[in-house]
Amino acid sequence: MTIWASGYRVRSIKPIEAEKALKDGAEIAGESFVVAVTAATVIFEYNRSSKSAARKAEEKRERIREDQKKLNAKLNALDIRLKAIEDLVRQQQRIEDKKSLLTQIVPVGGTEKAKYVEPPKEQLVPIIDNDEDVSATGINEESDSVKERQVAIDSSRTPSEKENDQKQSHSSWWKFW
Repeated sequence: MTIWASGYRVRSIKPIEAEKALKDGAEIAGESFVVAVTAATVIFEYNRSSKSAARKAEEKRERIREDQKKLNAKLNALDIRLKAIEDLVRQQQRIEDKKSLLTQIVPVGGTEKAKYVEPPKEQLVPIIDNDEDVSATGINEESDSVKERQVAIDSSRTPSEKENDQKQSHSSWWKFW
């Protein structure tokens, strides 16, 4: 009644034939099923490709970790060899210093050799092998073992060698980096 009072005309809707209604309903149901299957296939393929990409990225990270472990092993081996060479040079210098009293008092031209200068301990950078092993203090377990080895090496040295090292630590040293 309020619609007629507002001035609108009500149109009557024609009834649909039962056969046509059944046909249109079946068409809508069929089309919606096809759309649902298509959407499910798209979502499945997207998830599968994202899992594949994540797997490939993880494999790449694993290869990088393996390469990093190999390089760290080589670096540690080089570090050990370098320390052995440094110890050998120190021993050779001690032997040469003790070798001839005459050459120490009166140096002969051209016989003076360069002396090994110990790098300052403050400028040495510790090598951290794995970021995963770093504790809350920022020091990993392997760097602690390196410090223990250094303490063992220092304890095996004589007091005069320690004094020489302290004197040399204040002298200049060639900086590579």
